[in-house]
Amino acid sequence: MYLAGPYSHDLPQVRQWRHDELSGCAGWFMRTGITVYSPISHTHAIALSNKDMPVDWAFWEKHDRKMLQMCDGLLVLLLCGWNTSIGVTAEIEIAKEMEMPIFWVRKNVSEWSRYMVKTGGPPDFVGYACGSE
Repeated sequence: MYLAGPYSHDLPQVRQWRHDELSGCAGWFMRTGITVYSPISHTHAIALSNKDMPVDWAFWEKHDRKMLQMCDGLLVLLLCGWNTSIGVTAEIEIAKEMEMPIFWVRKNVSEWSRYMVKTGGPPDFVGYACGSE
């Protein structure tokens, strides 16, 4: 499974927060036995180690497209900004082109499960923690 979520932002602390949220989600899925590739979790450290490396979709598209092709489905973590993210929007379109199942993932802090996963069309839910940006 390929875990998508927004990343690009002018503030480095927002990029770090998004990385941390996506990594936590990826770890949760991995602990439940689901193999997950999280491009943000994987490439955030690479971007930090290479100060002049772009962090936008134009740069990462080729890499992310190739990785998405190797996955069985797309998980979209509904962080604030998911619905306006150029990268997430493109990853959803690529998954649709490949007729790949898409799952909408929302952090769930009030019930037994840490994350809720839904299928079907995009949710009306804009994203959690939007006030922290």
